[in-house]
Amino acid sequence: MAENETLDLWGRKSRRWVDLSNLIRAGATDEAIARSIERCLYRTFQNVAKQVPLGPLLKAAVSDEDVTELMRQSEFNEYACLAKQVALPDMEIVAAAEQLVLATRDRFLDQIKLKVVGSDNWPNFESFNAARDRWKGKASNKIRELASKIAQSPATPLRMPRTSKATKLANLKRMAGLSLLKP
Repeated sequence: MAENETLDLWGRKSRRWVDLSNLIRAGATDEAIARSIERCLYRTFQNVAKQVPLGPLLKAAVSDEDVTELMRQSEFNEYACLAKQVALPDMEIVAAAEQLVLATRDRFLDQIKLKVVGSDNWPNFESFNAARDRWKGKASNKIRELASKIAQSPATPLRMPRTSKATKLANLKRMAGLSLLKP
């Protein structure tokens, strides 16, 4: 089994989310942050799909079936527990998958908020919350795409949408400008 993904920002497999936190702290553009959130979610769920049968788990949860065996198969992984919490009976599977992705995103953004508020670019919680709402709006279409792929799993592999070469170069230049020495 692959190494466990965790919902903890400081977990070993959460480095991509720490990179997002550094990007937010540096005051990157809303578009860059929204793209980074999308990338983090896709990569996170690529790894989670190796550990947890999300499609069958969500199907069982929304049809109000017993999910104990599926939870046991995933060794009660944090994402399996979260999927069980957000999937309500009589909910559509895609809607349950979307709620899972949104809950994951919100959990990480809340942890990031606690880390970056008080820095130069984020003097208070209100400024962070206003920006967070903008990022959520910009990433909403990709989140729906990811949710529909999760609902179809394992038939559909989770892959990031292609990024243009110009966008990749712009991201590299932006990341090269960030300093690890800045608080």
